[in-house]
Amino acid sequence: MPGLLIANEFEFVAGPNDAYLLAADYGTNGADLVFIEGAFHATRIESPEVAARFWEEVFGFIDP
Repeated sequence: MPGLLIANEFEFVAGPNDAYLLAADYGTNGADLVFIEGAFHATRIESPEVAARFWEEVFGFIDP
């Protein structure tokens, strides 16, 4: 089953290395990994630009 991991550029809970490891560990082929530039921890409720990029990635994954 395909997977998508959205990570934030300035995440303070789990940094970029954690995101790479988690994506690589997902299933047989790993998960797609996207970093949202300028994002912190609450991507979907941050600035309108950051939130728009988050939802663009989510909906693009669900319905390419």
